[in-house]
This record gives sequence, structure tokens and C-alpha cells, in this order.
Amino acid sequence: MAGIGENVISELLVKFSFKAIALAATIANNYRNRTKDQDDLYTRLMSQVSRFDRIAGLLTDTPIGRLMKARDRHTYFKVMKKMHRALMAYAETNDPSLKKTILKNKDEVDEIIAQLERADPSLSNPSKSQYSFWIRTREKVGWAVFQKQKMEKLVVEVERWGEVLNGVYDTMVPDIMIRHHFSIQQMTSVARASSPLDAQVTSDMLIERCQLERELTSRSDQMELDDHLPSRPDSASLVIDRAEVKLFGTPCFTKVVVGDEKDSLRNAFGGSFRRLAGTYRRLPVIVEFKQRPNPNAENTNQSIMLLNSLVRELRLGSKTEKFQVFDCYGYYATEETYGIVYRLPDSLYGTQCQSLANILLDPNLNLLLRKNQRNRVLLARALATTLYRLHAVQWVHKSLNPDNILIFAREISEGKLQFDWGHPYLVGFDTSRSNQGYSSKAPPDLKWETRAYIHPHYLKGQSPETRERYKKIYDLYSLGVILLEIELVECFKHSKHRDSKSGLRTEDLTAFFVESAKELTGLLGPLYSDVVVTCLEGPEFNVMEEDENESCLLEAFRSEICEKLDQISV
Repeated sequence: MAGIGENVISELLVKFSFKAIALAATIANNYRNRTKDQDDLYTRLMSQVSRFDRIAGLLTDTPIGRLMKARDRHTYFKVMKKMHRALMAYAETNDPSLKKTILKNKDEVDEIIAQLERADPSLSNPSKSQYSFWIRTREKVGWAVFQKQKMEKLVVEVERWGEVLNGVYDTMVPDIMIRHHFSIQQMTSVARASSPLDAQVTSDMLIERCQLERELTSRSDQMELDDHLPSRPDSASLVIDRAEVKLFGTPCFTKVVVGDEKDSLRNAFGGSFRRLAGTYRRLPVIVEFKQRPNPNAENTNQSIMLLNSLVRELRLGSKTEKFQVFDCYGYYATEETYGIVYRLPDSLYGTQCQSLANILLDPNLNLLLRKNQRNRVLLARALATTLYRLHAVQWVHKSLNPDNILIFAREISEGKLQFDWGHPYLVGFDTSRSNQGYSSKAPPDLKWETRAYIHPHYLKGQSPETRERYKKIYDLYSLGVILLEIELVECFKHSKHRDSKSGLRTEDLTAFFVESAKELTGLLGPLYSDVVVTCLEGPEFNVMEEDENESCLLEAFRSEICEKLDQISV
């Protein structure tokens, strides 16, 4: 589509938005005047008016509007159309004083819709995957307003459409900035214009990625150092005093790690060699350990840059629940390790924590997940969404396995735990790196407890010279193995799997995982199994060869994994 066509469509979408926004504001004010009370419903509706107004303003004031993909334009168009119809229906039935306003607004909007559909045929003929996504979205909003009446029904419906649009905006913005190679100044401009917190955080994280990449590649001549760039915590503020950290236990790095259900090093946080509970300035924390490189190693400075950026990223990402990562106070250094100090959110005080591996390995905890299919689907959705959002800001986890997933529970009665399956936290960022940044290409740990989760392509080369750079699609493979574990309610770290499968070639192990997923369509349904197979058979995305940022893979991740998991009804 020509650039001039995209500009016209963007302008029409914005015009459509402002018509709906104006009608919503008029209805809200009339409702307040009639009831003589600025009650909760009025406040909630005006809050949505502000949300829609800010998003429409962003499409007007930045390049985002004309760079939207067809599927995002379709969702945006459909949301505004459904919301406008809901506003019209309410006004016609409940507010006769708006009759003239309704007729004028309807005629103007009908003309805008006709112009939009002529300018962009994809609005009336979306792709099959987009159509499925829209049908599911429409059904969820329909259930949300079921049995609600009058103003309450309108407010709830507008709120739900606002959430849908916020989600589209949140995923669309980073994708556009990556695909179109926005400069740091352009990203900063979008971040400052982004009132929805999720999109603002995502923009800031992308800016941090760009700044890190420039540091790692020593492109100091291209560093855009001007007053318009966002402030960035200096390195000194990221380092904390070791004396202020108290550990509840002693980290062990000398014993052989087995990783199965009998491992003496296993603890609630995935192993005492990985992380321990503790306090920092008397506040509860989780401390994660990262092996400190040899001071004489060539890449020492780059490792510190990555660690500094990790702390900054965690501080940004923790501002929204979308990323499901902990805030980070900073890190300290000992002779052997770095200790990364995670801050626990206030909402988790008084809870109990277990790694996903512990839950799958322990018969009693395992039962809590096994007995409820909905819990498993909630967990799978949350993990996929969190990883997708990390990839959207060019962050590759590189060490995704069930001991790097922490889930929290409250004791609802003596000895009875209730886990929050929809809010798992990703940890284990000790080996993570920027998608574009420095990579030591160090061979991964080839013990069974980690090898089972590593993509076979990454294991082909056994030396730094022959090993591939780590790619996003390798994280998807790890996710596929974990989703299969959730479906089976089993952990492949269990000794029975190690004893029977550790001798398999990597290709044969992958084949076993794929066949297992295909044979288990009756557990969580064929759609879930399809998602698992898609993760494991990465080339099925048909995007292995693409641009350096793997943005096509990101789009496939969104449509073929996240949205399909969202379609599963349990």
C-alpha cells in the first residue's frame, strides 16, 4: 500500500475515533447531569474517554498511525466500530435528548466507515488468523456484558474494548519501532507520547536495548548524547553494598548439580546454587547468583555492561505486570559470583514460592496443577505472553527452563496452598543477553537437566567457533518443552526421564517431544498440542531466514502461539 494511502487510512481512523470519543463524553456528561451525581459509572466512562483520546492522539502526533500492519488496523477499526454501536444503542434507548446528536453522528460515522472500507479492503476481508482472533475477542467482550443493563452494560463494554485496544497498542508500538528502525530520538518521542503505561515501558526498554548495543559495539561516535534522551541510571547506582544483604542459607557452587527430584541442592527457588531468599535493608528479597568471569577475561567489561543493563531492564519491566519480572535493587560482587537482588512486590509478602520444576516434581504440589485444566492453560498463556513481550523488546532469555519460573501461593487453610497460576515470574537472567548485543558463544551446560530444554541447532557446534549465535526461536523451543511438561504435568528433570532419555541424540529427543505432543491432544485439546508442536518445530514458522531483528518471527509468535492459547476454552 502506497504511503499516501496509509496516511489517508490513518487520518480516517483517527477521525472515526474522535467521533466515538465525542459521543461517549456527551453520554457521560448527560448521565451525570440527569442523576445529579458523579458516581462510579460516570467516572469509569470518562476514564475510558481519556484512554481512547490518548491513543488516538498518538496516532495523530507520531508515525505510528501510518505504519500499522493490516491486522492491527483491522482490530482497531473493529473495536471503534463495536464501541460506537454500543454508544449509539445506549443513547437511542436511554437518552432521548440526544436524538439530534445521534442522527448527525451516525451519518458522519457511516460515511467515514465507507471511506475506510474503500481505502483498505483488508478491513472487510481479514486473514484467517486475524478473523479467528477477532471472533474470540468479540465473544469475550460479549460474556463480560452478559446480563448487565443500561449504563452499567455500556461502561463495562467500553472498558473491555479499551483493554483490547490497549493490548493492540502495546504490541503494535514495539513491532513498528523495530521493523522501521526507529532512532533513539524517535523512540523517545513515542515513549513520551505514550500515556498507556505498558507501551511507555516497552518503548523505554527498547531505548535501553539500543543504548546497550551501542555500548557493546563501542560505537561511541554514534552515541546520541543530547538533552532529549531519557535519563539512564549510572553504573554506580546499580551496585549495592554486600554487607546490607542477608542470605537465608549458603549458596553452594562446588557440589555436582543433578537437578532431579532427589537433588540435595534443590530449594524453593530452583536450587541453592541458583538463588536464595534473603533481606536487603530488612526487606524481603530473592538473590540470584551469576558466575563472575575471570578478571583477566577478554569480555569482562562487556559482561558488566550486560549486567548493568539487566538491572535497568528489570527496573523498567517491573513497572507493569505484562512482563512478569521482579524489580531489581541492583547487584553486588564477591570473588566468585555476582548476586542479583530481586525486590519482592508488596502483593507477594506472606506468600510461599516454588519453582515450576518443584511443583511438577513434588507429588502433592503436582496434584494442584493436575486436577484443574484451567490452571494449566492459565499458566501456559502467562508464560507465552511474558516471553513474547521480552522478545518484543529484543530480550532473549537463553536459559528458559522450569527452575527459572517462580510461582507464588497463599495458604488458604492449614496445609492448603492456592497458587496464582496466571502470574508466574521469569528469573534466571544470568545468561540472558540482548538479541543484537555481545554473546560469548560459551558452550551451554550439557547436563541433562539443561540439555532437555536447549534447541538442537544450538547444540550442533561444540566450540565457540562453530556454535551459532543464540536466536529467539531457540527460546520458543524451550517454551515448547515447558508447555509439554505442563500438558503432561511432568518434569523432564525427573530421574526417570534422565535415565531413559539422556542418551538420545538431540534430534531424537526433539522427535520424542513432538510425538508426545501429537499423541496427547485429548488432555488440553488439539489447539494446545498444535501450539506445542509449533514451538518445537521452529521452521514451521517459515520465518527462519528474515531480518536481523526477527520481527517476522515475533509476529508468528503472537498469532501462532499467544493468540491460539488465548482461544482455548476450559
